[in-house]
Amino acid sequence: MYNDSTPIGGKSSSTRENLAEPQEQELYIQIKDEVVDQIIEHGLSKTESKLFFKLLKYDRFGDRPVKVKVAEILLVTGISKACYHRAIARFEAMGWFGFKHSDVEISNFCVPTKLSQKRDSQSQKRDSQSQKRDSQSQKRDSQSQKRD
Repeated sequence: MYNDSTPIGGKSSSTRENLAEPQEQELYIQIKDEVVDQIIEHGLSKTESKLFFKLLKYDRFGDRPVKVKVAEILLVTGISKACYHRAIARFEAMGWFGFKHSDVEISNFCVPTKLSQKRDSQSQKRDSQSQKRDSQSQKRDSQSQKRD
């Protein structure tokens, strides 16, 4: 007799889940309100949109400039070289990205800096705590040696 809770083929859902492809990690992008407001006010062409979001994807957090070949960008986005140059000129003028043209080094200026500053301060705090522990450990070692 057929049971409504049994999947077709008789496999349980847990078996099907195990056979599924591993899921990619989702990453989110933050964009400064100022940049969003500029885009709302002035708009982006289809070409500029493709390039804008591809550049954001290369450097999501604005914390690590990325070197990419122009040919790769053109291939991935499907835009012409002339459109690429017009778009990056606009992006630089708006202060959204910085470009160094040896290949192309992209720096993202669209993300809020608070997140990066927060990470830096947390890292400095951990370094300080680590140094404090090292100092205390050295102090104990020297006291131990004095007793011996």
